[in-house]
Amino acid sequence: MEEENVARAILKDAGISSKHAIEICSHLRHKKVAYAKEFLGSVIKKEKAVKFTRFTAGAGHKTGIGPGKYPKKASEIILQAIESAESNAIDKGLGLDLKIVHLSAQRASTPWHYGRQSRRKTKRTHIEVVIQEVENKQKKVAKEKTSKKEEVKQDQTIQKEIKETKEIKDVLKKVASETPKENIIENKEEHNKAQNEVVNVQVPESSDVSNDKTLTESKQPKIQEKENKEEKTK
Repeated sequence: MEEENVARAILKDAGISSKHAIEICSHLRHKKVAYAKEFLGSVIKKEKAVKFTRFTAGAGHKTGIGPGKYPKKASEIILQAIESAESNAIDKGLGLDLKIVHLSAQRASTPWHYGRQSRRKTKRTHIEVVIQEVENKQKKVAKEKTSKKEEVKQDQTIQKEIKETKEIKDVLKKVASETPKENIIENKEEHNKAQNEVVNVQVPESSDVSNDKTLTESKQPKIQEKENKEEKTK
């Protein structure tokens, strides 16, 4: 049960007979809220009787029903609980077509009365109501179709991604198989040659130095001749 399409109401320690409440709940369970409100209103006015199937002691025969009663107090309190659940559904944003999914009455604690009735126990029951929005068949079919379309789209996208990855892997394998190892080695050798040429080009300064050395060597014999002439004159 999805909590988005559900509204609930709980009433604790209601001062009503648990037997009457159980019979009313068993009659209104899985019925629409509009029918439940109308039925309980007619029971309060004693226009319709509640059919008793479990606690039939003291229930008189009613035409078309069999054993039945007019539990006025219990029907008033259960009507309040249903109306509070309906208001909760409206606040939650649900539609007006509502259905009673769960309606239960449970016996609560029964303490003793005070005063003159000190030797009698009270009648208390817990009531729980759960209401759900009724979806039309057309809405259900439309939701199912949209969900199926979304699933198909997701499957198609996944299959496309798988095909693309396979194609990429195949292309990479082909490229790796077509490029032999010899070409890779030649490319490496060419790269190394280019680096060596760059290194050789970047050494013009050493040539200048060698030229300077040659010039100094050519000047040395002239200097020696001058020194010898000076010594002879002396």
